[in-house]
Amino acid sequence: MSSFKIFWQLYPRKTKKPYALKCWNNHNCDEIAEKIIENVKIRIDTKDIMFNCDKKWRPHPSTFINNAMWDDELIPEKQEIPSYKDIDELVKFGESICVQPKPGESSFDYHARVKAAVD
Repeated sequence: MSSFKIFWQLYPRKTKKPYALKCWNNHNCDEIAEKIIENVKIRIDTKDIMFNCDKKWRPHPSTFINNAMWDDELIPEKQEIPSYKDIDELVKFGESICVQPKPGESSFDYHARVKAAVD
């Protein structure tokens, strides 16, 4: 079985398979497939927040590949969301789960969006 096929079967969001395969090939992922596949398994097993959230917030497989997200920090499901008063930590946490602050958005509203993404 090809390494991409194994990755695709494991990856918890099935969208844009042809594009994901193109990204896989463009980044020569066969050379590090074992590392990528192991990381996906770990993220699933540890309920990492990247995969253990509403499906609409999970990165597309192509995004995971293009951004080498297997090298990103693991964030366990039960990690506490920083207070809306600590905006630097809140933004860091929010960006780690692909929730960017909107221009002019209050820290309170941003905190609510980050919380909704995690819940």
